[in-house]
Amino acid sequence: MAVFSASRKRGRLRRLLAHVVFALLVLYFGSFAINGSRGVLALARLDAEIQEARGLLEARQQERSALEARVGALSGSDLDRDFLDERARLMLNRLDTDEVILLVDPVVPSGAPSAPASPADDRLYTGG
Repeated sequence: MAVFSASRKRGRLRRLLAHVVFALLVLYFGSFAINGSRGVLALARLDAEIQEARGLLEARQQERSALEARVGALSGSDLDRDFLDERARLMLNRLDTDEVILLVDPVVPSGAPSAPASPADDRLYTGG
């Protein structure tokens, strides 16, 4: 009888060991399925990056269409001469003989910087 109970104990231990090993394997692969480089959390991060990239793409497409509209106004058969004249005068810093420039000291609120806000404003800035 002692031999029979010892083999029975070994059989129970083997089954228990098999269950423990199987449970550890499930936990191991389950943790990588959630936290791994291709797991559920990584998928959520990638989805957030994709949404951010789509927003950036939309902003760049709007910026491009605005620039294309400006370029279209400067070229082609339907040339907008006023816009072309304005841009040329701004870029070349030139005037016609019949034009008058009025220099006005800028009103700067206290605590605000007195320098121009953009390079285009720098050409028109007279100092303060």
